[in-house]
Amino acid sequence: MLGVGYLLPMNQRENESTIVEVDAKSLRLTHLSKVMFPDDGFTKAELLLYYQTIAPILLPHLRGRPLTLKAFPHGVKERPYYRRRLASTAPTWLSRVALDVTAGDKLALPHFW
Repeated sequence: MLGVGYLLPMNQRENESTIVEVDAKSLRLTHLSKVMFPDDGFTKAELLLYYQTIAPILLPHLRGRPLTLKAFPHGVKERPYYRRRLASTAPTWLSRVALDVTAGDKLALPHFW
């Protein structure tokens, strides 16, 4: 479960990053001032705070399920892409599961413990 009690810095410049501790694991968060929802002006930091708030309710429903991410690197008004494979830079402590998607092809996906 995500730890509560840390606050994301809301005044980060676009090219800065910060490290937060969640369940004794360090996470580097970047581009926290980036506007993800331009119509409403919501930033990446505000979206992360929202996820932190709903984590106790959301995470039990995700437990044991593989994850495919629909990424919006330039905000929701720009073209997204699906990230089906786990990035090589993903932390080693992140659970993984291999799924057969077609004969002979396996995907390594993030897996909610």
